[in-house]
Amino acid sequence: MEEHYGPERGSYIWGRSVHNVRIERLWHDVTQGFGTKWYNFFYDLEAEAGLHSESDVHIWLLHLLFLPAIDQDAADWAEAWNHHKISFDGEERERSPRDMYFFGVLQEGLRGPEGVVDASGTLQRLEEEIENIMTYGVDWRDLADPVLLRHHNQHNPDELESLGPHNSQQPPHLSLVEIPTFECPFETEEQLEIFTDALLLMPEYSSRDMQDRKSLWMQALDLLLNILPMSL
Repeated sequence: MEEHYGPERGSYIWGRSVHNVRIERLWHDVTQGFGTKWYNFFYDLEAEAGLHSESDVHIWLLHLLFLPAIDQDAADWAEAWNHHKISFDGEERERSPRDMYFFGVLQEGLRGPEGVVDASGTLQRLEEEIENIMTYGVDWRDLADPVLLRHHNQHNPDELESLGPHNSQQPPHLSLVEIPTFECPFETEEQLEIFTDALLLMPEYSSRDMQDRKSLWMQALDLLLNILPMSL
């Protein structure tokens, strides 16, 4: 962001993640909305349903069975969040994020990193004047929210304490999350087809009940072991 748009203009906010409180609050809401449900579900599978988190085959099966369901939960949550009402200090009328976006576009035009596109379709370049880059984006009231800070500390235990909300400099080490790929364990297309056809016949396959999903995992794992007679 800074390489493309230039430094010292707020393109990317360095420092603690609570510097951008809106994103931290949204992350808290996502976790409470559906993230914790899946977090607990996978721990339950490890404790009671034979899931081995170090097994590539088991992780491949988790992806096959539950990634579409997680995506659906995320889409449902986003749809509900975009239509929920938000109250603002000094305003009587509550508005939803969708309303704010829609009427904001009508009043101000489409806005992106390069500027604003007005009603005539002309790009108006904006150079926002930032009085103090050190405090840009900080919501001081929400920054003192104990619930928000507790969630932040729980999910960011290794964050550098030296990077307070006034720090706008790049930290010495950046977080990197490697996303591994997991190959299909079946050697032939026929094996995979037999497996997926059997899954589709299971009554629990389309259920959104978490107990049904646990049963689905156990049946699918047994089926996988029968098709692939190997140590998984």
